[in-house]
Formats: sequence, C-alpha cells, structure tokens
Amino acid sequence: MKICVCGSGNIACATAADLALMGHEVRLFELTRFENSIVPIKEAGGIELRGERTQSGKTGKAHLSLVTTNPEDAIRGVEVIFLCVPGVGHLPFVEALGPYVEEGQVLFIPTDYWATLRAAKHLGSIDKLNSVVLAGGVASCYLAAKIGPTQAMISYLSPPGLAFSAFPSINTEKAWDKVKQLYPQYEKVPNVIAVNFQTAKMLAPLAGLVLDQSDDRTPASLAFKVVKNMHEERLKLGKVLGYEEPVPSQEEILMTDIPVTSSIPHTPAMVHLPIEVQKSVLREDLPYGYVPRIALAKLLGVCTPVTEAVTTLLGLYLDFDPYEEGIDEEDLGLAGFTAQEIKKYVNTGER
Repeated sequence: MKICVCGSGNIACATAADLALMGHEVRLFELTRFENSIVPIKEAGGIELRGERTQSGKTGKAHLSLVTTNPEDAIRGVEVIFLCVPGVGHLPFVEALGPYVEEGQVLFIPTDYWATLRAAKHLGSIDKLNSVVLAGGVASCYLAAKIGPTQAMISYLSPPGLAFSAFPSINTEKAWDKVKQLYPQYEKVPNVIAVNFQTAKMLAPLAGLVLDQSDDRTPASLAFKVVKNMHEERLKLGKVLGYEEPVPSQEEILMTDIPVTSSIPHTPAMVHLPIEVQKSVLREDLPYGYVPRIALAKLLGVCTPVTEAVTTLLGLYLDFDPYEEGIDEEDLGLAGFTAQEIKKYVNTGER
C-alpha cells in the first residue's frame, strides 16, 4: 500500500518506520517551517526503529520512499494519509494538503481531537470535502519517542479496542477497509462523537493524578473525586449527543491498580508514565479535548463545573491558557447547532 505519514515527531517517525518495515511504500511529509527536522532522515534514507514490540514485528532500518516538504508530491497516488501530529498541527497540515487530495484517499488522524470536524470545515470551504474520506481514532497505537535525529523507539503497542470512525459515519466502512489492514487494533464505533468521548475517558485519570500527587488513591482522595466527577459530566453531555457507556467502576476511575498489560488501551500505560510526561499529554489534551467539550456543553445547556475548574487549574499549573489556544463550536463547524442537528451532521454529513 502507498502511504503518506505527516509529521516528524515521536509518533510520526515510529508510524512511518513501522509501516515501512511491514513492506509498504511510505512517504514522510513535513511542513516547510519544520524542514530541519527531516533533513537527517532524508540524508539517511529512512528511520531506524527500536522497541520490544512493533506492529511489523521487526526493528532496524526502515527505508522511506520519499521525505519531503512538498505536499503535492507527498500524497500523489497514496491510499492512506496518516496525520501524526499534535492537535496544534492538525489544521495547518490539512490546509497544506487540502488542494492536492485525490478522490478516494483516506485522511486518518490517529488521535482525532475533533480534527475530523475541523478538517471537514476547511475542506468544505475549498470544495474538496467530497474528494477525501476523513477518519479519526481515539489514540495512536503507539507510545513512542525519537531517540535521535533518525531513530525512533516504540515503548508500548496498544492491544485491540481503539475507537475508530469516519466523518460522516456513513463513510466508516470506506476508511475502515484501508486502516484495518494496517492496524486491526482499531474498532468501529458509531461516530466521531464516540471517538472523542472515549479519548476523554482514556485521559481523564491524568488530570486527577497531576492535581493530586499524593499516594492516596482511595475514593476519599482528591484525584478520585476529580476524575469521578469529570466522568459524570462527560456522560451527561454524551447522553444529550446520543453517546452512552457504562458508568466507570471504582477500579476504573484512576486505573492505578490495573497493569500496563491490561486490555484497556493506553490508560494503564499512561498512568505509569513519569509526571513530566503526563503533564505534556495534558498540555495537548486541555485545548483540544477539554475546551471543545466545555464549548459543546455550553452550546447544549449542559453544566460541567468540575471540568471547567480542572481546565482552569491545570492551565495555571502548566502556565498557559487552554481557552486561548483551544477550539470551540465555531472551529468545529457546529455553531448554533442543536443536539439533534449535531447527531445528524456527524452521521450523514448533512447540515
């Protein structure tokens, strides 16, 4: 399969290398302003992949067929485009690629953070939305790091259970047909609302653990109370939008007693990460996960006081304003929508 991987950070390099070691023709695309990060990869002709568990079952030098900052060359004739960049980079990449997307290509964002809706708004504005199949996942299959300019290390490979959907969801089978061949860990869910609400579930424990760094993980702890109330608010909003899931059990609230090998994707691994890494995950999750969820709640008249308070406190702790960087209903193309209109839109694409 011909594939383009966008980005040159931790996940992008691990994804590109692993896909290449699976035997696919892989191109790596980066924005011009970050060209310096791909120069060593271009000179080396690829990326060296390390790790105990990889999707390909292989490690070593992975040859890339093209390393470029030219978006037209990067995606010409490819079947799947992987957008493996942080939330802040989603729209700039969509804007760069948009004029050149071809009929039937799948644009897959492994950690969606509502990027499918943001991409749909932009691609619609340039009359390209019907040319490409947009799809989003709850998270990448990997926890990974660049350990050198041309080296990537995979530290964790997700088990099955990662949520996946296209936007609109009537296109899910088209996207799924391609992505499942590469990463069968992804499992179809009703729509991108479900994808993003499961991302929120997966990352919620980090907020409690960062705010309460004591060893107390009992129901009396601040960490437990914060995460429990955030789950309740998320499920209240989810119900309005047609998304439901079982109320998390006491054992699931913080995940601290669940081993890293658990079948619950990512969360057990994340709660065992060093605090500084957890903070970096939250630095992305606040503007692209918490803030849009708060915006949707306000749009639909759902109260989320704990989520709002946690967002403000973590912003102060991490020394930035999540709301200034974050995305709202206007960015998602949902301004003025009712709950019924949002459900119709994510399922059919019709406004």
